[in-house]
Amino acid sequence: MADLTQTDFDTLLSELAEPESLAIDDSSEFEVDFNALLSEDLAALEELSVPDDVPSAEQLSEEANASTNEDMIADEFVDIDALIEQSDDTSLDYEPYDDVNMDVGLSEFDALLAGDNPTDVDAESGGYSAKLDLARAYIEIGDMDAALDAIDEVIANGPDEVQEEAQSLKAKLL
Repeated sequence: MADLTQTDFDTLLSELAEPESLAIDDSSEFEVDFNALLSEDLAALEELSVPDDVPSAEQLSEEANASTNEDMIADEFVDIDALIEQSDDTSLDYEPYDDVNMDVGLSEFDALLAGDNPTDVDAESGGYSAKLDLARAYIEIGDMDAALDAIDEVIANGPDEVQEEAQSLKAKLL
């Protein structure tokens, strides 16, 4: 540690920052014969040449143009009306959704289920508690303007208990 206290870091950094200059006096070792390399590549390509029985690109193009445009259009597009008629005419021997068993085992929890009088908690208080929940969601995603708009609407029009909750939420935001 004592060695580091006497070290001049600025000198060390300046030595690192200045790269050694490269002297390219003997550039002959860097010379590349590109013509020789190119001729070697061309010779390798000639060895991989295409056999004579394979049609050229021009021949393939002529064959493709020989077929009429009308044939191509007929092959590419399907008449939607014909498809609908085909699907309407077909009848399934077995309908997979006729015998679906939707029992998921909740019958033992009848006391906990809503039964005949389900209550929509969002409909209570005129839907303003749901609007306040929406404001909380806006706060979570960082949209403070939309949150404040929703809170102001609840304060202006909501019932008293929801207005109090909205005012406390607005106070936290501001």
